[in-house]
Amino acid sequence: MTPDLSTHSRLVTKLLTDHGIDMPQRHVEADDERVIIDLVREGVGVSLMHEDIALQGHAAGEFCVWNKARLATTLWFVCLAEKQDDPLIKALLDVVGETWPTANEPVAARATAASPEAAAYPA
Repeated sequence: MTPDLSTHSRLVTKLLTDHGIDMPQRHVEADDERVIIDLVREGVGVSLMHEDIALQGHAAGEFCVWNKARLATTLWFVCLAEKQDDPLIKALLDVVGETWPTANEPVAARATAASPEAAAYPA
């Protein structure tokens, strides 16, 4: 399981809750996708995974995939607030805005102790 503040953790919690399943009392918390994948591969964990990784592992006989659910989440492009006017960043955000039309305005910075200087753009 990823830390509680992560999108992945919120997705898992919602998926389990929606199916009437309580969160396990004991679980491993990791914020590195490779660690989580390795735990599943070694048979000591279950997890949500990106579809391409799950299907590749399934094809290789490494994973049993339950494919009855599809989850949507928000993708964030993040840059230092001081770099948001950089021409390269602006060009990237223009492409993101063309690809995902709702992604053209920055969201008010949700300052945390880890990243108070970040500017975030939902995609």
